[in-house]
Amino acid sequence: ARTVQAELSLEEIAYATGTDKSHDDHKYVDLYSSLFEPIRHKVTNITELGIASGQSLAMWAIFFANAHVWGLDVWVQTEVRRLAKSEPRLHTFEANAYKTPPAALGLMPNTMDIIIDDALHDQIEPAAEVSAGDAQDQSECRTDDCAGKPYK
Repeated sequence: ARTVQAELSLEEIAYATGTDKSHDDHKYVDLYSSLFEPIRHKVTNITELGIASGQSLAMWAIFFANAHVWGLDVWVQTEVRRLAKSEPRLHTFEANAYKTPPAALGLMPNTMDIIIDDALHDQIEPAAEVSAGDAQDQSECRTDDCAGKPYK
């Protein structure tokens, strides 16, 4: 007999990976779950700008089991590099997402299903890092720094 294993919720994954997006920190998983659960198995590429110590990259790789997860930061920590080497679907770039064109990193326009900006927390620079055409359906999500309002 075949055993059916229940998928972990985004909150369970967030808590297990130690990201600050779980309920015990910023609680972004509530919004993320409502947005991403319906497309969980359809997403093939997700990019996160601002990856810090890599916990959310690990979270996205588990949650979006069919996706490549791309992370950009001005400085990629050694632990994050190790994590990316251990998981073939994780890719990291050391670059300023606000000044480096996606094509310079080998990222093609219109190939990302989801783009999350968790890089700049003071909102001084405009959101010039990603043009509206860089996400396939132009539904980038900047929930970390704009109180859950989708950015377009």
